[in-house]
Amino acid sequence: MKTYTPETQDDWLAFRRARLTATEVAGLHLNRTVRHWQNLRDEKDTGIKAMTGNQYTAWGHAREPEIAAIAQGLDSRLLYNDNPQVIVINPDDDRLCGTPDLFSDEDGVIKVIGECKTSKHEFIGGKFHPWCPDQYYLQCQANLWHTGAEACILVVEYYQEDDGRFVPYRCERRVIIPNQEVIDALAATAREWFAWVEQDTRPGWMGEDLGLDGLDELTGLVESLARADEHAKHYKAIADKAKADIIALTGGAHASTVAGYKLSVSQVAESTTFDTTRFKKDHPDLVAQYQKKKAAYTTVRLTKGKD
Repeated sequence: MKTYTPETQDDWLAFRRARLTATEVAGLHLNRTVRHWQNLRDEKDTGIKAMTGNQYTAWGHAREPEIAAIAQGLDSRLLYNDNPQVIVINPDDDRLCGTPDLFSDEDGVIKVIGECKTSKHEFIGGKFHPWCPDQYYLQCQANLWHTGAEACILVVEYYQEDDGRFVPYRCERRVIIPNQEVIDALAATAREWFAWVEQDTRPGWMGEDLGLDGLDELTGLVESLARADEHAKHYKAIADKAKADIIALTGGAHASTVAGYKLSVSQVAESTTFDTTRFKKDHPDLVAQYQKKKAAYTTVRLTKGKD
């Protein structure tokens, strides 16, 4: 394994700032927005973090040794990675690193790692795992990737908050194994990140550079359009069902005034239509004679991206 052992907390922070950490690549993969990526880029450039901690992160740090002891009780090979933490470097790309809370060391080989978490809300899973939240699952996968470990023991301690006091009440644990498909996706995200920050090559999903203010406005408009599309689909389904139920109730023929509306239910007579597809196939020469240009116009279409 490739590691770096910092001498001080400032040394630890500086080393991580110069690299992409497991937590960061997980966040980049989950949050494919220009604002999130730009904020992280600004933090790397300036060393000023937007989020420096609060009472919840302080509680998590304070509880970490106790939770680590639980993980060690499950696998005695695990060693607690105390502050300043040893940093594990990706064997194939030293721009990537991770700091697992625990890891085994068998003649320089890491077989198992451990992660300690605290949470006010019980885990109910996400897109990637039926129990583990997405950010934590991707962080585990990134550390599994960097360390080459065969498994990660994830222990979470739940707590209740009462007038500013945190009271732990239960622990859960799961074994997370490497998921190569997810690791490959994280690696692709890392490549996009480095191409952007080192070569100024924007990922395709970013589109043109509108600036952060323009991007915020565009994001709001797209979200509004997406909601409108969903509402339209929802209400069309309601309308289609109501029409089918009216036809069934009236027997397909009815005329009256109901609820202030004139209602007419009738059978549409059989008719004939022009078979354009067949005509184009049988008489392409005639089609060409009668074609006319249609003015160009701009269209907007939303397609849901893959998770």
